[in-house]
Amino acid sequence: MIAIGLWFLLFIAVAVGNIFFIVTAVISRRISVSFIVAVIILLVIILLEGFLLMQLRSQVSRNAAYWHSHGDVTPGKLVYIALGDSAAQGIGASTPTKGYVQLVANNIATSSGKQVSVVNLSRSGAKIGDVVRDQLSQVAKYRPAVVTIDIGANDIVAGTSEADMLKGYDQIFTALAAFPTVAADLPDFMWGTQQRNTEQVNIGIRALAKKHGVQIAPLHAATKTHMWSWNEYAADGFHPNDAGHKTWAAPFLQTINQQRIGQ
Repeated sequence: MIAIGLWFLLFIAVAVGNIFFIVTAVISRRISVSFIVAVIILLVIILLEGFLLMQLRSQVSRNAAYWHSHGDVTPGKLVYIALGDSAAQGIGASTPTKGYVQLVANNIATSSGKQVSVVNLSRSGAKIGDVVRDQLSQVAKYRPAVVTIDIGANDIVAGTSEADMLKGYDQIFTALAAFPTVAADLPDFMWGTQQRNTEQVNIGIRALAKKHGVQIAPLHAATKTHMWSWNEYAADGFHPNDAGHKTWAAPFLQTINQQRIGQ
């Protein structure tokens, strides 16, 4: 979700290269076959990327509607609640069923031998404060057997302070301590201040999780290992695609299975 995929960087590099070639040709007033080809390639790149980004944006409302329509809790089924942001919504995956939340639910169903009702309370674009204000209050009424949460990546991008982020995490973990909860630490950012901030906040997240008895899914380590996997990112170079959501699901499943949560 966080590192920019290599394919996306290549996409940009080709576009920039073509722009440079076109500008050079215009300045020198040399319109050749190569110039025309470069213009066509650039237009195709722009149209293709625009189409892919439009498809990705359309997932926000579509995925939200999907989870809303599949949020019924049936007696006798194990209840799994997902909290968080666009990753929990499955943005970037080809369908919500290939997002990490559904992959986790499938594993819980297999390991427990029970049917699972997924109540996905996450929201695309959510930050820590949104979870505190809008999502936590809905958890208790479902009496969940499993709760997962990923949150904080949007705070890192927005520049939320470490102190405010950890204050929010403390509130979240306090509220979720009564339930079998697995919380992801922050995923890996590629470089710079965001990466340094992520590492610092993750230290605090792990300490707070230990304090409140919340289990940690080592998402940072998983995404750091796959940072340069060009085929794990959606069209925006930010969200995980189907393969990327499998990478996200893995640390949750690792912790859930080790701790026998929901079994």
